[in-house]
Amino acid sequence: MKKRFILSDNRTVVEYTEKNVTGKSIVLIDGVPAIKKSKGIYVDMSTGKEGEIIQITKKLVAESFLVFKNEEFLISEKISTTQAVISSLPFILIIALGNIPGTYIVGGAIGGAIGAVGSYTILNIFKSDKETSKQNILAFLIIILTLFAAFCVGQLIIFLVFQIII
Repeated sequence: MKKRFILSDNRTVVEYTEKNVTGKSIVLIDGVPAIKKSKGIYVDMSTGKEGEIIQITKKLVAESFLVFKNEEFLISEKISTTQAVISSLPFILIIALGNIPGTYIVGGAIGGAIGAVGSYTILNIFKSDKETSKQNILAFLIIILTLFAAFCVGQLIIFLVFQIII
């Protein structure tokens, strides 16, 4: 995710970049990287010496903000209720289907972990800059891939159990 903000002085440009997979943030003030002091706290180095504090509040489900020189900028919107429900589907489906005999989808801790990774991935997709249609298609694909991964792990476990028994 990449965002660009212009302060009210119409001269200072703040650029915010966040890696989708790792969540690592990079803040540039007028093209100069800010130095990270602690989680969510950066220091402006655009003047050549330590300057103003830049505070970032990142939240996965709620709105995220960047505050610099008493100006607040919206980094990402709050996800909707529909998006929250869709993002929980991989976890719910794997746990539910994992408890039905004959579905061969692994449930329990392993299935829960696979479902949680799928759900987290979908939340990150919804928080990204992509168009809504692309977000929905990617979310659907992640749900299918998560169920397929749980099915493959279930098949592998069944295969290994039969190899040990026989």
